[in-house]
Amino acid sequence: MKNLILFILSFFLLPLVATLTAFSLANAQDQSRASIINKSLESFKNFNLLSSNDYKRIKKINKNSFLIPKDLRVKALLSLPKITQEAKAIKTVTRGGGSGYLITYIDKDSIFRKIGLEVGDILVKINGAKLTNSQQVTKVFSNTIKVNNINLELIRDRLMVKNNYKFI
Repeated sequence: MKNLILFILSFFLLPLVATLTAFSLANAQDQSRASIINKSLESFKNFNLLSSNDYKRIKKINKNSFLIPKDLRVKALLSLPKITQEAKAIKTVTRGGGSGYLITYIDKDSIFRKIGLEVGDILVKINGAKLTNSQQVTKVFSNTIKVNNINLELIRDRLMVKNNYKFI
């Protein structure tokens, strides 16, 4: 079972890992790359900046549109261990033969509920790019860090739903 964070918030993780790796390599050239990355990520294990009070700062404009403060991106990244426990998703095939990621679990106090996601939703596209496999997901999310809007297409109750997230 894959963590939903890999599909919604993983674009925050890529720059962090790259930054931590570069910083660590510059300061500890005698250690192996894997060891450096593991130590860097381990330092965040008990680090939690994001709280349910932060979730209150996410504003729902209408049924499918949300405003999210940009600083929550950083807090979400630094609170990754907490967030990864809040939701789960698995790869699935849609009725039309496409693919996506089925949300199988969302914690009741989760940020994922606050941004309008529900158990049973199938995530199929982000900013027009299909979520077909893990390589495609990584590529899509590496590009979304550069934008101020994210459009998420999902299937809910057999209907296509488009959620819009604007970072302000």
